Amino acid sequence: MKHLRLISLSVAILVLTLPFVSLRFGGPAYGQGAAAGLNWMYPSYDSGHTGFNPQTIITKDNVNDLQLQWISRMPLNPYFGKTIPDYFNASERIPMLEKAEGVETNPLVINGIVYVTTPFGVLEARSSITGNVIWKFETNVNGASEKPWIENRGIQRSITYHDGNIFILSQDCTIYGLDARTGQEKVKIPDTCKDVPGNIGRYYGEEAPVFYKDIAIVSASSGFGQARGVVRAYDLNTGKMLWQWFSIPPQEYGATLEVDWAKGNIDPYPNDWVGSSDVTGPSGAAVRTIGAVDEEKGVVYFGTGPPIAIILGAHTHPPLADTPGPNLYSNTIVALNATSGELIWYYQVDPHDVHRQGIYGGIILTDINVGGSTRRVVMAHSFQGFVYVLDAATGKPLYDPVAVGAHLNDMNANKGNNANLTQSQGDIPKDSKGQYAFCPGAEGGVSAPMAYAYGKIYAAAQNDCFQAYMATIEALGRPVNQWEYATAGYKQNSTIYAIDASNGKIAWQYNIPNLYWFAGITVSGGVVYALDQPGYLWMLDADTGQLLRSIKLDFSGSAGVSIASDARGRMMLFIVVGASELVVPTEGLVLAYALPEQEDSSGGGGGELMVPVTYAVAAAAAVAVVYTVALVVLLKRRSPTSINVEADQKPKQD
Repeated sequence: MKHLRLISLSVAILVLTLPFVSLRFGGPAYGQGAAAGLNWMYPSYDSGHTGFNPQTIITKDNVNDLQLQWISRMPLNPYFGKTIPDYFNASERIPMLEKAEGVETNPLVINGIVYVTTPFGVLEARSSITGNVIWKFETNVNGASEKPWIENRGIQRSITYHDGNIFILSQDCTIYGLDARTGQEKVKIPDTCKDVPGNIGRYYGEEAPVFYKDIAIVSASSGFGQARGVVRAYDLNTGKMLWQWFSIPPQEYGATLEVDWAKGNIDPYPNDWVGSSDVTGPSGAAVRTIGAVDEEKGVVYFGTGPPIAIILGAHTHPPLADTPGPNLYSNTIVALNATSGELIWYYQVDPHDVHRQGIYGGIILTDINVGGSTRRVVMAHSFQGFVYVLDAATGKPLYDPVAVGAHLNDMNANKGNNANLTQSQGDIPKDSKGQYAFCPGAEGGVSAPMAYAYGKIYAAAQNDCFQAYMATIEALGRPVNQWEYATAGYKQNSTIYAIDASNGKIAWQYNIPNLYWFAGITVSGGVVYALDQPGYLWMLDADTGQLLRSIKLDFSGSAGVSIASDARGRMMLFIVVGASELVVPTEGLVLAYALPEQEDSSGGGGGELMVPVTYAVAAAAAVAVVYTVALVVLLKRRSPTSINVEADQKPKQD
C-alpha cells in the first residue's frame, strides 16, 4: 500500500510538470529556431513580412471545422473624451488622443504566449490557452501629451520580437524592448522623434522598429502632424543615434533636398519642393511602413507617404501647385544602407501626387522564381491602387505595376518623367456630379499589408472614390484657400486579388461587400484569411479564390489573423477586433479558434513542439523522472506482481 502511494505521488508530479517541458529535450532556445509554423514572431509572420505561415494542421480541407475556444476582453480607452491645451493656441483645447480606428496590430504568438496591443499604449501578454493576462505594460500617454513635438494620435500598427524581447514604438517615439517572458523593461531609447533638424511639425510612434544586427531602425509617423519625414537608426546597446535619412527638405521657404537623381527613376528637377511664395513650405512624405531588412546585404527598405503643401504655422492643404516638382521622396520606395543610412536606390510611384495617397503598411522582401531563376524582390502596395514588384538590388520593376480595385483619374500615378509637375487639385477632371472625383480615394486603394505564398501575391483593394473640394479658412491673419477630401458618394466595397508574382498576371479575384481597412492578409494551409472593416472574416481557397467560409465577428476588423501554436502545441487562429471609437467607443476582443482536438493531433505543424519552460519546472520534472525510474526498479526487485491499468485513450472532444 505504501508503494502504491509512492507511485501515485510520482505520477502526479510527472502529470503536473511534463506539460511545461519541451517534448523534445535539448530543443531550441526560447523563441529561436523553433519548428516552422509554431510561432508568429513578426508583424506579418516572418522578417520578410510575407504573411505566410507554412503550418499544415489547419488547411482548406478542415477550415470549416474551426471552433471558437475563448474570447477575452481588452481594456477600454481611459483617455477617451479627455482634452489638453492646443500646442499652438493655449486658449483652445484638443482631444488628448484622437478617436481610435480600432486595434490594428497583428498579435504575436511566441512559445505559447499571445502579445496584443491597444491604440492607447497598452501592451499585454496573454495565455494562449485561456486568454488571461500574464503581464501588462503601459506607455506614458499623459507624458507624451506634454511634449510639443508629439501629435495626439493613438495608432499602433505593429509590435515585433527581437533577441528575447517584445518591441514597441510608443506614442512619444520611445523604443521599448520588454522581456517576452516577464514584461521587464530591457531596452529603452527615448524621444527618437525629438529635435529633428528642419522640422516644424509633430510625430507619433506607429510602427515597431526593425533590426540589423545591433541596430534598431525606426520611422516616426506624422499623419496630419505635418512633420518632416525621417528614418533614424540607434545602437541598441548604447542608445546612440547612428544615422538619419530625410524624405523631404527642411520645412522652410527655399529649402531643397540634396538628391542623387541618378539612383532612381526621376530626372533632375531644379528647386524641387520650393514653394511659389514665402508662406508655403514642404510637408508630408511620412514614413508609415514597417521596414524590411535584408540581413545578408545590410539593406533596409521603406515606403513613403504623399506630399502635403503647407502654409507655415497652419494645418492646411493648399493647392499643390504651390510646391512644384516631383516632390521627392514622397510616394517612393527606397533602399537604404542599414549601417550608414546612405540611399542605395529609389523608385517614385506617383510624382507630385494631388490625391493624398501614398505607400503604407508593410514592405515584403522575398525570393521568387522568374523564368526558372531565383530573384530577390521587394513587393509594395499603394493607396493609388497598384502593386509593385521591384528587383531588390536595383529598384527596377520586374514588370508594369499591377492595377487593382476601382480606377478613375489616376493623374500622375506611374507616369515617371511624363508626370505633370505643376498640377493642383483643381486639375482633377470633374465627374457627372460636378465633383473633382478620383478612384481609389485618399484612404486607398490597397491600405492593408499584402501576403506572398505559393508563388502568388495576395492583396485587398478598396473600391472607394473620393472628391477634392475647396474650402476657405483663416490663417496668418487672412482668408486662405485650402483643399479638403471626402468620399464621392459612390458604391463602396472591396476586392481580394491573387497575382502571379512571376509576371504580374491576376490569377483570380473575389469581391466582398465591405470596405477593407488595415488588416493584413494571412495565408496558411492553402487558405487566404482576410478580415474586413465591419468585422467579417473571409476564408478563401488560395489556389482558386473560392469562398470556403466566412465568420461575422460583430466588431470592427483592422488587424490581421495570426496563426501559431498554443502552449500545448495546438495550432490556433488568434484574432483581435474592436476598440474603434469612430462611431461609439467599443472594447477590443481577443478571440482564439482551433480545430476539434481529434483533428489536431500531430502537435503543431509537423515539427518539434516547444512550449514555455522555466528552470524550476524543468528541475522538478527531472527530479520526478529520476525518482519514478528508481522507484519502478526498486518495486520490480521487491515484487514479481504487476498491475494492469486500462485507460480510455480516446481524444478529448471539444
